[in-house]
Amino acid sequence: LWLNFGMNTRIFCLFAFAYYLMDFLNPGSPLCRNGAICQPRTGDLVQVAIACGAAVLCTLLPTPVLALGKARADARELSDALARAWLDFGAYFCCAQTSEYQQDKLVADLQKVRSAVQSMEGHLTNSYWEFGWMVGIRGMREHLVRSQRTLQECGDRLFCLWNTCLQDSFASTHEEVMRRMWSHVYKVLFESTKLMSQSVVVACQGSVTSKEERQLQDAAER
Repeated sequence: LWLNFGMNTRIFCLFAFAYYLMDFLNPGSPLCRNGAICQPRTGDLVQVAIACGAAVLCTLLPTPVLALGKARADARELSDALARAWLDFGAYFCCAQTSEYQQDKLVADLQKVRSAVQSMEGHLTNSYWEFGWMVGIRGMREHLVRSQRTLQECGDRLFCLWNTCLQDSFASTHEEVMRRMWSHVYKVLFESTKLMSQSVVVACQGSVTSKEERQLQDAAER
């Protein structure tokens, strides 16, 4: 149970263990006679090996379907969903009065963010077993893990801020202040989400060129 296996693999192993344990405890079992050690038969092991090999080939043919590739796609989707959510959040709470349409868009974006975070986390866990000995693959996975943590923290902050701002009554003071603040809030959100998207692109590549490093530094300074 403490190994870094998927839940389906753990359940399968526990089922197999329970079967052979009960067979071992059964004094009338034909597989465990005369004090011999109870163990799976050769045919069982061959069938399991063939099934595992066929399962691996199904993910590699005709084109490989790797968890790392799915994690990269989830990272881009999560970045885009977070960017839309932050902009929708700013548009909703900086307007003069409440808008049901803006609120529904924000709720939908937040649901996409939560779903993408869970999906990316699962794919990164499975990608641990995919060509982990290769330096480039290992570096890309480490970048994606750090990016996933950052994106999840950004999403958590958005959830907390949304719950806090729900207490606002959108009174006259709100309209007066937000009318002046909206242009500045939009600029900050736009530049921040743009920087986040660029960082995710770099994380999916697994390396940073000198040109990309300068672009990220310039975006962070803005």
